[in-house]
Amino acid sequence: MLSIVVFFFMIFILTANIVYSQTIEPLRGSGITINTIEEGHINEQYVISPFWGALSFNAFENNAPVRHLFFVEWATGKLQINGNVVAAGYSCSSDIRFKQNITPYTSALQKIMGLQGVAYDWDTEKFKDRSFSKDRQIGFIAQDVEKVIPELVKTDDQGFKSMDYAKMSVVLVEAFKEQKRQSDTKISALEKENASLKLRLASLEKMSDRVARLENLMKQHKAVLAAR
Repeated sequence: MLSIVVFFFMIFILTANIVYSQTIEPLRGSGITINTIEEGHINEQYVISPFWGALSFNAFENNAPVRHLFFVEWATGKLQINGNVVAAGYSCSSDIRFKQNITPYTSALQKIMGLQGVAYDWDTEKFKDRSFSKDRQIGFIAQDVEKVIPELVKTDDQGFKSMDYAKMSVVLVEAFKEQKRQSDTKISALEKENASLKLRLASLEKMSDRVARLENLMKQHKAVLAAR
């Protein structure tokens, strides 16, 4: 149903050629343009442009493109947003009925040890259309992660790589469980060794008591012999 609605909406945009601003006027192409009227932003425009199977939302200034805001593909449902997303929460489909070929995730701790966290700055000058933040960042390098955990990395049509940080939680959980099992095994071995040492110590204490009693008997025997 949603695909049908999107399809007819795109057809409408392609045929209508309407500009929304203070007045309705012809558009120089297919799409919807939203002009700003706030002081200091009069020359800014936001243009929703249809493509075959996709919809693009771009920012313009003085009729020149300055920023690609988001892009959605109709067929795949892919939504690319160039900027920050703020929300109260989000949920990913995870019902077992959607899944097949389910197997446990293994060797997580080894994979975690193969990753290198980094601090970095976005190249905001080279990629102005991406709306990257100028704040200092922390994270991973997608190319490095792909060598260790390829399931976390995707490559787009232009060759740029992105990383699904949310799925890293699966790796971290399994790594923690592996480390817990290793720790439990070591603790169990130490407890057994400690119990063995306690038994040996108890045996040595008994031997020490026996030696002390023998020494006492020998002293008593010597005293009896000396008294004769």
